[in-house]
Amino acid sequence: MARRRPFASLVGHAAAAGRRRVLHQRSPRGYRLAEEKRLVVVNTMIRLPNVIFSGGAVGKAPRESRSGLHILEEDMYNLLSESV
Repeated sequence: MARRRPFASLVGHAAAAGRRRVLHQRSPRGYRLAEEKRLVVVNTMIRLPNVIFSGGAVGKAPRESRSGLHILEEDMYNLLSESV
Protein backbone atom coordinates (compact mmCIF):
# COMPACT_ATOMS: atom_id res chain seq x y z
CA MET A 1 0.00 0.00 0.00
CA ALA A 2 1.33 3.43 -0.94
CA ARG A 3 2.13 5.73 1.95
CA ARG A 4 0.36 9.08 1.91
CA ARG A 5 2.42 12.21 2.40
CA PRO A 6 0.89 15.39 3.85
CA PHE A 7 2.70 17.48 1.23
CA ALA A 8 3.12 16.72 -2.44
CA SER A 9 5.16 18.44 -5.12
CA LEU A 10 3.38 19.68 -8.24
CA VAL A 11 5.86 21.03 -10.77
CA GLY A 12 7.91 22.84 -8.14
CA HIS A 13 4.94 23.92 -5.97
CA ALA A 14 4.18 22.62 -2.50
CA ALA A 15 0.63 21.32 -1.99
CA ALA A 16 -1.28 19.87 0.96
CA ALA A 17 -4.63 18.15 1.43
CA GLY A 18 -7.14 20.34 3.22
CA ARG A 19 -10.80 21.02 3.94
CA ARG A 20 -12.65 24.31 3.62
CA ARG A 21 -15.61 25.94 5.30
CA VAL A 22 -18.72 26.57 3.22
CA LEU A 23 -21.08 29.50 3.87
CA HIS A 24 -24.59 28.25 4.76
CA GLN A 25 -26.25 31.44 6.05
CA ARG A 26 -25.47 35.13 5.67
CA SER A 27 -26.78 36.73 8.86
CA PRO A 28 -25.13 35.87 11.13
CA ARG A 29 -22.48 34.32 8.88
CA GLY A 30 -22.70 30.56 9.52
CA TYR A 31 -20.21 28.07 8.05
CA ARG A 32 -19.92 24.27 7.93
CA LEU A 33 -16.72 22.32 7.39
CA ALA A 34 -16.93 20.62 3.98
CA GLU A 35 -16.62 16.84 3.95
CA GLU A 36 -14.44 16.52 0.85
CA LYS A 37 -10.71 17.10 0.98
CA ARG A 38 -9.06 19.22 -1.68
CA LEU A 39 -5.52 19.69 -2.78
CA VAL A 40 -4.37 23.21 -1.83
CA VAL A 41 -1.34 24.77 -3.51
CA VAL A 42 0.49 26.23 -0.52
CA ASN A 43 2.69 28.58 -2.60
CA THR A 44 -0.37 30.66 -3.59
CA MET A 45 -2.34 30.36 -0.36
CA ILE A 46 -3.00 33.37 1.85
CA ARG A 47 -2.92 32.37 5.51
CA LEU A 48 -4.82 34.54 7.94
CA PRO A 49 -3.82 33.70 11.52
CA ASN A 50 -6.15 33.93 14.53
CA VAL A 51 -9.47 33.58 12.71
CA ILE A 52 -11.86 33.09 15.60
CA PHE A 53 -15.42 31.79 15.27
CA SER A 54 -17.99 32.50 18.00
CA GLY A 55 -17.34 30.46 21.13
CA GLY A 56 -13.75 29.73 20.12
CA ALA A 57 -10.35 31.06 21.13
CA VAL A 58 -6.91 31.21 19.56
CA GLY A 59 -5.54 27.65 19.46
CA LYS A 60 -8.89 26.02 20.36
CA ALA A 61 -11.45 24.48 18.05
CA PRO A 62 -14.64 26.54 17.67
CA ARG A 63 -17.91 25.30 19.13
CA GLU A 64 -20.82 24.60 16.81
CA SER A 65 -24.11 26.43 17.29
CA ARG A 66 -27.32 24.44 17.88
CA SER A 67 -27.83 24.37 14.12
CA GLY A 68 -24.37 22.80 13.65
CA LEU A 69 -22.91 25.96 12.12
CA HIS A 70 -19.75 27.81 13.10
CA ILE A 71 -20.69 31.49 13.40
CA LEU A 72 -18.27 34.21 12.30
CA GLU A 73 -19.05 37.50 14.05
CA GLU A 74 -19.52 40.60 11.87
CA ASP A 75 -16.46 42.41 13.27
CA MET A 76 -14.20 39.40 12.56
CA TYR A 77 -15.64 39.14 9.03
CA ASN A 78 -14.96 42.84 8.42
CA LEU A 79 -11.40 42.50 9.74
CA LEU A 80 -10.75 39.54 7.40
CA SER A 81 -12.28 41.37 4.42
CA GLU A 82 -9.98 44.33 5.00
CA SER A 83 -6.93 42.03 5.22
CA VAL A 84 -7.11 40.63 1.68
